[in-house]
Amino acid sequence: MSDPLLYRLQEILYPHGFSHAGIQKPQPIAPAYVQKYAQWLSEGCHADMSYLERAQSMEIRFDPSRYMPEARSIIVLAFRYPIDRDCDTRPGLFGKIASYARGLDYHDVLRTKLEEISTRLSEYARKEHQSRIAIDSAPIMEKPLASQTGLGWIGRNSCLIHPVHGSFFFLANLFTTLELEPTSSEIFPLCGDCHRCIDACPTGCIRPDHTIDARRCLSYLTIENKGAIPVELREKVGQHLFGCDICQSVCPWNRKANDTLVLPEFQPADESRAWLDLNKILSISTTDFKHQFSGTPLLRAKRIGLIRNACVVLGNIRSDEAAPYLTRLLSEEPEPVIRSHAAWALGRISSKKARDALSCALKSETDPNIRFEIKNALRSV
Repeated sequence: MSDPLLYRLQEILYPHGFSHAGIQKPQPIAPAYVQKYAQWLSEGCHADMSYLERAQSMEIRFDPSRYMPEARSIIVLAFRYPIDRDCDTRPGLFGKIASYARGLDYHDVLRTKLEEISTRLSEYARKEHQSRIAIDSAPIMEKPLASQTGLGWIGRNSCLIHPVHGSFFFLANLFTTLELEPTSSEIFPLCGDCHRCIDACPTGCIRPDHTIDARRCLSYLTIENKGAIPVELREKVGQHLFGCDICQSVCPWNRKANDTLVLPEFQPADESRAWLDLNKILSISTTDFKHQFSGTPLLRAKRIGLIRNACVVLGNIRSDEAAPYLTRLLSEEPEPVIRSHAAWALGRISSKKARDALSCALKSETDPNIRFEIKNALRSV
């Protein structure tokens, strides 16, 4: 940080928990990133996230200056969350939660942080300024912008990687009317010949051009995806109940990093936040779901999505202990997507209790899609 103002800014930035930062002038994203994004969209790798191709949003993605035309600088901040180096499974009926989702929702936390930083920025600049915050819900190409600002390089797994801080961090952007000197340009990619993330990905969703095919990504399938999880990918879900850290966990650059700069808000309240009891998830009501996960990223999956995911994980664990819970869902749950995944899970368990539950459900089920799932499940038991 060569700008004298930035040296003074550290006094307000560090207490707010950022691990590294950069400055960029509002200007178009480099053409190489634009072309890659357009190609990614054209091949349908964004799955059903249609908001990623809206014309008005695309204009801002390719040219951040359109997000706040009066802005003269963009402060790009990285905030660490706990590193998860554990790719193992856990005995018992438990589902794993991605590291970023074990604490509070980063959208809320980072917005508050950036609002506080913006307020104090005027004091350090000794002049008033206008600002606008952009976290990942805004149509900003965060990783290319951060890369151009010198915060890291985009690795093979599509994550932004910093040689000291690894990749377990959030990005947030503060657009300001203050004139600030830009920081260094892009860091040269340091993935070398390493392809551990590609080898470790259970679904093969990592593409050769450092992008992700969302249609096969466990994070997309268990969070953003609101429909059925494709049958051919369900076994690949393993015990991932919400999100996936595998491609980051195996990255050598995350072995060098540590959690000393992680904000308390992103630390799990207790150990149970990393692995959730699946039987409790199957029984959760909409009201209880909202209450239990209020203020956390898990709300994004909604009750339907989390129970759907729990059914898939239980189908992969294949414990007869889960059969009564899945049977109740198959016979009583009003949401079709949950019933269909419960049927699949019972077929995977393949016990007498599971077979009896499927046979009984076939007599009363009227939804043709769920009947199809039940018949397929019965063939597998």
